[in-house]
Amino acid sequence: MLVEVAASLLTAEGRIKRQWLLDAFEISCISEYPSTALRFIGLLSSRWCMYMPLLTIEPTTVLSDLPVTLPSLLSDSSWSIIAGPLVDKLWVCTMRICTWAERLSIAGGSSTLDQIDASEAGLSIFLAHVMHETCLSLKQFLPFEKQLKLATLVVARV
Repeated sequence: MLVEVAASLLTAEGRIKRQWLLDAFEISCISEYPSTALRFIGLLSSRWCMYMPLLTIEPTTVLSDLPVTLPSLLSDSSWSIIAGPLVDKLWVCTMRICTWAERLSIAGGSSTLDQIDASEAGLSIFLAHVMHETCLSLKQFLPFEKQLKLATLVVARV
């Protein structure tokens, strides 16, 4: 379903595409299933990015490519106008995912404090690393204080 939506947006006007991407990031900040929202973001980024002529739909690859496709997309002048608000949402989502992954690693795989579904737990560390790497690749859009926090952020390990 996500692939079809991403494909249908290919011919949409630039303003509409930018709003869809911002909305998808907003959803990733509150969703019980952040991996789904992040996969959609990955599909959109790779679909609209000039360096990805082929659409990759394998879920893990779509997420793994996010630290490359999203910065590439935002380097385009028609997309750079939303870089600030988008990276703000990326920051919120990254902190949420990294905190959740850390809590899961401390609690031995279960955390009831987070509003993320337990079925997502198996992806927690992978998502934390992808989000951290994506944030690092876009750190120039973050205020200095957040750049410092990002530099000292310890991402959970297996």
